[in-house]
Order: sequence, then structure tokens, then C-alpha cells
Amino acid sequence: MKTFDQYRLVLKWLIGDSIWRFRKESFLILFTNFIGVSFQVWTIGLAIYYAKAMQSGSTIKLLHYEFNARTSNVFLILCGLSILFSLLIAAWAIYFSNSNGLKLRRKYEEFCTKRIFLHFGSGFKIGTSLEQDFSNDKIIVRLARRDSRFCSRALWMILDTIIPLVTFMVAIATLLYINTLLTLLNFTLMGISAIFLYKVSVYAARNSSSLEKFAKGTSREYLKIIQRQKTLHVSAHENEQWLGKTLFSSGAIKKFHDAYEGRLRSLEYSQLISNIVFALAIFLILLIMGRSIISEGKGWGELIVYLIALRFMLTNMRQVNRKATGINRLYPQIRRYFQFLCATVITPKTGAVPPASYIIVPTTTHPAIEGSLEYGELKAGSRMGLLSTVTLNRYTLGFLTDCILGHSVEKTKTALESMWFVTADYEFLPNRSLRESLGFSEKYTTDNLQKDLTKMGLWDKYNAQMPDNLDTSLSPDIWRRIDPCLKFSLALLNALQSNCQWIMIAEKGLRTLPDSAGNYMLNHCSDKITTIVFFEDYVAAGNYGEEVIAAMGHGEIIGLGSIEWFRRNQDAIKEIQMPEYNRTTEKGADDFDLDDDLDDDDF
Repeated sequence: MKTFDQYRLVLKWLIGDSIWRFRKESFLILFTNFIGVSFQVWTIGLAIYYAKAMQSGSTIKLLHYEFNARTSNVFLILCGLSILFSLLIAAWAIYFSNSNGLKLRRKYEEFCTKRIFLHFGSGFKIGTSLEQDFSNDKIIVRLARRDSRFCSRALWMILDTIIPLVTFMVAIATLLYINTLLTLLNFTLMGISAIFLYKVSVYAARNSSSLEKFAKGTSREYLKIIQRQKTLHVSAHENEQWLGKTLFSSGAIKKFHDAYEGRLRSLEYSQLISNIVFALAIFLILLIMGRSIISEGKGWGELIVYLIALRFMLTNMRQVNRKATGINRLYPQIRRYFQFLCATVITPKTGAVPPASYIIVPTTTHPAIEGSLEYGELKAGSRMGLLSTVTLNRYTLGFLTDCILGHSVEKTKTALESMWFVTADYEFLPNRSLRESLGFSEKYTTDNLQKDLTKMGLWDKYNAQMPDNLDTSLSPDIWRRIDPCLKFSLALLNALQSNCQWIMIAEKGLRTLPDSAGNYMLNHCSDKITTIVFFEDYVAAGNYGEEVIAAMGHGEIIGLGSIEWFRRNQDAIKEIQMPEYNRTTEKGADDFDLDDDLDDDDF
């Protein structure tokens, strides 16, 4: 039930996020599609009417004119023109609907992609599992490119299902009106088939997840094959034996192709179930209604109408089932996109006053490091060193804060609203001024900057590399050529000028500063909570006047203590952290997006 509730939640979000968000465009697409289908049906009806009129030789009255269906060329031309114009209108309406559907798909995909970058650039991830590779940008690329495209495909599938679904409901109403008992028996068949269709949907989603799971391993195996072929000289027979028996018959490659075949096969399973239901339904109709016709000698017209209505119902049911199976195949990717949005918090600048202090308590789910403090307090002027298992950036800031504060979402949100972070790889907005890119206030003038940089011993370096006005537009090339210590100093000065309560600083950047600049910066943090984040290299831990050292592990704070405590236990800390370093820094092969370019017909 939990899985079903999650599925319902994701589907409800997708419909609201796509169709309801773009309801005007969606309505126009559905309306024009309905017009096109209606004119096609009208054309068929008109052709049947003309054929029956010719067969009977009846006289047709149209306005004040009478036409003999068998002999009137005028009536023939009128019917032909009516059919022609009806088909032309149908063709235009369907083309208009499909072309606008493609535009909407593109619009929604671009919206989904922009939203990923917005959340990534302006939001914070909170409560993300340890399996998430924080340092791997491919995660964001996958969300922005592939998963966003899958969301747009699902939007089109849902829209493409609505008209068949409406037709399906109308056909059901017709069937109930003609023969209620027989229709209820057919419903029983459909209910039984729904159980099997649900299993097919689960099978499709499972294979879709497996396809992604084994894609990376398959890419690694392919790279190994390439490396082996480049370095060994073997006969074609030996090569074929090795490839066939060793690689393609087992392991990640076989599992990947099995999952791919299963993903495609799921549509055929859905089609098979629908065809079985169709066959059983026809059998029941002929058996029940046929006996009634034989015994009573009437009811042939009802039988024909019932068969036509049943044909519409089952044809549209097959189409709905196929689309539903296709959406379920995309469900793992859509769910991942949805979970990213749920886990990403964009903190508004509410102006709320943050708490005066925060309490840090080492985890109780894992044994604490020997001699660890029971708790620590962070307040204005506190300076803490954090031995992190992930590098500091916007993507990991929420995760680090969440770990420090014991995974309290509300405390984390409050802290993030008044937090600033500074990394060694600070980027610059292209063709913007220094003030715009770094966010210096209007009150902070070039003279103020000169005073600060002079005290840090960096003014001459700034004067040689940068324009003398904070409001002068800079090109990306100028920013790339600036000395790293100057970049970091400018970013850190910006943090000091802000009214934030808490600053997280990447220790890697502090290393680039001369002692005078580093001391000046840290001394001016006396009214803020300062956290210096160490990643992998802890040699300089304790060199920045830290009052306390906190060690991360298992996504939590596993120890807290003085500099002496850290030095006594640094081997134990690294032993706990090592598996997470291996997971975070592992550089595997790309999956090459092996399943990204499937045609829409595959869905």
C-alpha cells in the first residue's frame, strides 16, 4: 500500500505540475484533437449514409431540393465535397493538436530543466541519503536532461490518453444501455485483467530501474574490453570465446540487456492481456446475445451496435493500457525528479531572527569516538572545524548543516536562512560587475575595499589585475586570470559584509591566503559562527584557532572534541570515513545515457 500511495502521490504531482500548470495549452490540444477525431467519425458516418442511400435508391431531401441517391451527380459532388472538407478539417485539427503538443513537450521539458538548475543554484538539499554522490555533477545533468525529458514524455502520454479514455467511457455507457448483464460480465473480465496489467506495470518499472542500475557497469565492461583489445594480440576465435562466454553471457552486460529486453517486452505483455480480454468478450457476446437472437428471432441490430461499441471500448482500452504501461516505465525517473524537488529547500529571506545558539550532539546510532564531548554549543564568535566526508558547495551545504544539527529539518531551514558559504572555486556571473556578482552592498565602496585589501596585503595585487571600480563590468576571461587567493579574499569579504549569522568556509581556500589575509579574515568573523570545512586533508586542522573539532561519518556527527582529542583519534576517524571517501570520490565510467534516445513509439 505504501508503494501505491507513493505512486499516486507522484502521479498526482505530475498531472498538477504539467497539465494543470499549462492548462490553457493542454485544453487547446485536447479540444483540437477532439475536433479532429469528431470530423473523422462524421466522415465515416456520412460515407455510410451515402452508401445506404445508394443501395436503397431513396430520394434525399436537402433544404428545398430533392436528389435521387443513385442518379444525382449533384448529390454525389455535395457528398464528396462534404467528405473532403471534413477530412481536411480533421487533418488540420489533428496536425494543430500534435504540433502544439510537441511545443508543450518542449516547453515543459525546458521548464523542468530550468527548475533543476534553479533548485540546485538557489536551494539546499536536506536529508539526502548517503548513497547520493554529492560531488558528482552527472546527477544534476541526468535530472536536468534525461529525467526532465521523461517528465515531458509522460505529459504527452497523459494528454494522449484522455481522448481514448473519454471514448472508452462513452462506449461503456452505450454497452450498459444495450445489455447491462453482459456488460457487467465484461467488466468482471476487465477487473481480472487489471490485476495482470498492474503486475506488468510493476515489471516495466522494475526493468526501467534495472536498466539504469546496470548501465554504468556495462559501460565499465565495455571500456575494459577496449583496453584489453588495445593491449593484447589474440586470434579472432579466442576473442569470440572470451566475449561470448565470459562477458556477454553473465555479469552486468547480460543483466543490462535482460533489463532492456524486459522493458520493451512489457508493452507486448500489456497488448497480449488486452487481446485475451477482447477474445473472451467476443465469445461471451456471441454466446449470450446469439442464443437470445436464435430463440426470439430478433436483436440483430442490437448485436451489431453492441459489437461496434465493444470494439471502440476495447480498442481504446488497449491504447490506454499501452500508455499507462509506458508511463510506468518512466516512473523511476519521474519519481527521482520528484524526490529531488521534495528534498531541495529554497529558503526565503523572511527576516526571521535566528536562534542565538545551536547545540551539537554527536550521534547515538553509532558508537561515538572515544573521549568525545556529549554536546557542543555554537554561538556568535564560535569557530569550529568540520572534518567532512563531502566537499563544501551549494549542493552539499544543506546536507552538512543537517548533519551538524542532528537532522532537524526546521533547525536546518532556519540556519540556512542566515548562512553564507565560501568555497575555493568561487564562480563569477559573466559580463557583470564585481558588485553584482559578489553581492556587495551599495554602501560598500571601492575605498572600503581598498582599506580591507591593504590590511590584508592584497591591494597591490588587486590593483594590478582588476578595474578600480566595483561597478565596472568584467568579462569571464578577466575573472579566470585573477590570482586564486584574490578570488577567495573577495568572496570572503563579501560574506563578512553580509548580515549572516553563520559562515561556512572551505579550508582549501584558506590555504591560498597569506597569513596576514587569513588572520584578518578570521578576526573579523568574531560576531559570526564560523565553520571551517576540511575535506580529505586534515593536516591543517587546528591551525585556524578552532575551539572545537567535529568529525562526520555515516551522515552524522560521530565525534566532537578539542584539537588534542582530534589528534589522538584521527586514525579512528579516518577509518570510519574511508568507505564514504571511496564512494564519494570514485570515478567510474559514464553510462553514456544508453537508454536516453529511445523513440517515443518505444514508450
